[in-house]
Amino acid sequence: MAATLRSTVVNGPGGGGRPARAGPLAPPLRRSTASLHTLLFPSLPNSASPHLKMASVKDVAAADFITAFSAHLKKGGKIQVPQWMELAKTAPHKELGPIDPDFYFVHVAAVARHVYLRKGVGVGDLRKRHGGKVRRGVAPNHFGLASGNIQRKALQTLEKLKFVEKCTSGGRQITAAGRRELDRIAYQVVAQKNAAAAAAAAAAAASASVVVEAEVADE
Repeated sequence: MAATLRSTVVNGPGGGGRPARAGPLAPPLRRSTASLHTLLFPSLPNSASPHLKMASVKDVAAADFITAFSAHLKKGGKIQVPQWMELAKTAPHKELGPIDPDFYFVHVAAVARHVYLRKGVGVGDLRKRHGGKVRRGVAPNHFGLASGNIQRKALQTLEKLKFVEKCTSGGRQITAAGRRELDRIAYQVVAQKNAAAAAAAAAAAASASVVVEAEVADE
């Protein structure tokens, strides 16, 4: 690569082109960090690129969005966790309750995302969504529904926050304020990931430029 950067093509007396190496006093060919970033990492965003377009919940992985939105709900301090939450189980077939102390915030965030993606979600749908298998010893396993009270409390919490409203045809749907808030959190997740990727790519491009200059200086 260094030889390619330092070599040029000159016309000899016969008119034909021949490769010739640059003289010892010729300055080494340098590339900016941005050009090396584009050359080495064409698929990653550059820090000098225009602003990102508005992202939606559908553009973010479920785990990343639920983690970010649950942290946002906990930081906001507008949700009052039921006092019985520490003693409740998520389903009748569960042996113990959730270990995570922030389970209620995580569950509310998961329910909000589910209502965002599917209109007309009710308590019955959420019980099926968060259900699991019932172990019956030597008998075959069966599917068991999740606790309905936890699903109902999560929907009521979202209704108090004005993120969810009741549908005329039954169930719940996301409101305009809820869609705007969830999309804003999704955009923050995408922006943070792109910023981290751009920083890593810029560091790799900078190290690559140092290696190129070192190879040029050695020749």
